Amino acid sequence: MRLISADEAKEIICKFENRAIQRTMILEIEKLSGCTATEEQLLEMLGNKEIKFDG
Repeated sequence: MRLISADEAKEIICKFENRAIQRTMILEIEKLSGCTATEEQLLEMLGNKEIKFDG
């Protein structure tokens, strides 16, 4: 279950991981299926970040 976007996960990985495994980690995260969160869960997860809904 993924609760953040792939882009946000990439930012975290790139911030803390600089070895060759970085690319593998990003590819594995991109392969994960997304999950649908409720509006309330999104507010809790994202805090002040902008909420984007898939149309």
